[in-house]
Amino acid sequence: MGFGIALKCASCGRREEVLLGVGMMYGSLGAVISEVPRRLRDAVLQALCSGSVEEIDYAHELLVCPRCETVHARFHFRVVHSGGQVVEPRYRCGDCGSTLARADQGTDEEGDCCVAIRRYRCRGCGNRSLGAEQSLLWD
Repeated sequence: MGFGIALKCASCGRREEVLLGVGMMYGSLGAVISEVPRRLRDAVLQALCSGSVEEIDYAHELLVCPRCETVHARFHFRVVHSGGQVVEPRYRCGDCGSTLARADQGTDEEGDCCVAIRRYRCRGCGNRSLGAEQSLLWD
């Protein structure tokens, strides 16, 4: 089951709802191929049909820009062939063009989601005043 979080900046009030994880229709990567960027769909479909896939991992995740220190929600996946070939997207920051990396999505002792979000900057005002709270569960 996936969950949604609300990212909110305490400085400027900017609010963004993002969906993370996977839902019931995500039983296979092929079932949600529309989530895969167009430029990689053929490579993913070819890998899935080849029967030589060793590992598949996919979910909606938060990625971070190492230069801007901002967070971005994207559908991330990784398909590893038995020969070692990897099909994985390289997303870029829409503001500076840097390659996005997976964000630390840790929780605190009480299970508060996305505690680490506080270290990133607001995409609206640039301040380190982001907060996140779980807003919904989705399937």
